[in-house]
Amino acid sequence: MRRNFTLKMRDYIHRPEGKREYNREMFGEIAPRYDFITHVLSFGRDKAWKDELVRKLPEIEKPNCLDLASGTGDLTFRLAQRYHDGHIIGLDLTDAMVALARPRNSFSNVEFVIGDMNQTET
Repeated sequence: MRRNFTLKMRDYIHRPEGKREYNREMFGEIAPRYDFITHVLSFGRDKAWKDELVRKLPEIEKPNCLDLASGTGDLTFRLAQRYHDGHIIGLDLTDAMVALARPRNSFSNVEFVIGDMNQTET
């Protein structure tokens, strides 16, 4: 049974922690449909954009790549295909996105982590 999405941005938007929580909850809710939604909202252009981005990256033998807000891993996997000997990390704020990305991973040079791109270690 699907639950209704009840988050209201106006309840969260007034402080940074609220924005982060809103994003975590929203993307957690849409995670199972994220790939479809992205494809529809981009009019089917999302795959071409990602392919073009990776194609334009420089030739580097063993780069370290960080895909911020990696979602289900589309771009992360493209980076792994491009840079076979690199180290590729997909970082996402949402547990549900990482939970979808990890089983899709067939690359030994890729790892997915849950984290906030706005947080720094002290």
